[in-house]
Amino acid sequence: MCKLEELLHYNFKVKDYLYQALTHKSYVVEKGLNPDFNYERLEFLGDAIVNMIVSKFLFSEFPEYTEGNLSKLKSFFVSSNFHYRIALKLQLNGFVLVGNNERNNGYNDSPGLMCDVFEALIGALYLDGAIAVAEEIMLNNIKDYLKENNEHLDVLDYKSQLQKYTTKKFKCLPIYRLLEEYGPDHNKTYLIEVRLPMNYVAEGKGRRKKIAEKMAAKHLLDKLHIDEL
Repeated sequence: MCKLEELLHYNFKVKDYLYQALTHKSYVVEKGLNPDFNYERLEFLGDAIVNMIVSKFLFSEFPEYTEGNLSKLKSFFVSSNFHYRIALKLQLNGFVLVGNNERNNGYNDSPGLMCDVFEALIGALYLDGAIAVAEEIMLNNIKDYLKENNEHLDVLDYKSQLQKYTTKKFKCLPIYRLLEEYGPDHNKTYLIEVRLPMNYVAEGKGRRKKIAEKMAAKHLLDKLHIDEL
């Protein structure tokens, strides 16, 4: 499995963790191995680890999002579809161990299996003491997706919601203005105002200007009685 370890940029200290994560029970039966030596238990562990990694990242990265919006975003990044994308990048279909009949039928390429094996791999990395590697794999893929698919966040971005509303209703864009910034350079707080025609105005605070703008947009949306998505 040296090739997979190269793709992971990590060498397992306990190789059995890696082999177990890649072993389907059909292979175990065919080879007469220990029936417990398959990926299923590691998948259970890996699923929990992935949820923790994603939740921690989203909580830190989007401090302006409500619990409901965080849950919506999390549900995508812990989904089988997203894990399948990562499994394809890691070429897991070429490493998974399945019985001959299953391989002849192309089962090693099935999205469900690849998703399960990816989660098992995350569990194996955790047990081998490489939680940082597991985090790097997940977060690199999440960040790449967010860069490539900014529109995915539109329903969660209060600025986007406000802009769509004002463009339709007022035929103009909201105007943001920095009112105040205070605190030490390494820990500043920004106060931003957003203004619309008809004297619609609101303010928002944040440790970054973008966050303050989003909070100002949220407060103005609340005033305009727009339902939060």
